[in-house]
Amino acid sequence: MKTSLLYAKMETVQVNNYEDLEFRILQLKDDKLNQEEELKYAFNELADSFNPILLLEKSIFKVAKQKEMLFEVGKVGLIVGSNFLLDKILGRSRSIKGFLSSVFVESIAATLIEKNASRILSGIGNRIYNHTSTE
Repeated sequence: MKTSLLYAKMETVQVNNYEDLEFRILQLKDDKLNQEEELKYAFNELADSFNPILLLEKSIFKVAKQKEMLFEVGKVGLIVGSNFLLDKILGRSRSIKGFLSSVFVESIAATLIEKNASRILSGIGNRIYNHTSTE
């Protein structure tokens, strides 16, 4: 049988007989499968890096590591939530009187939340922790 040279990863492999050829074919098939798996993994990572939900989760996780930033985000969440509820209760979009009363009450609520944010957030955290620990 004629000696042939096969190229794999920039190296030459000499095949002297049929058994060597079969073995080399199996090696190349295995290499091909490994490279396909690596390519699938790399492609999935690339696709995930463009996923807006995962980007948001990663950025929130980074922010959550910083205690003071987490506290500020919680405070802003409280203010936005209270403003939303007050808008719905007082009817901000229904009339001038509703709008003015809503703005007045929202400013008072924002001040109260600003002054007592740590107590409010720790109370909410305790409620959540107690609720999940009893289940």
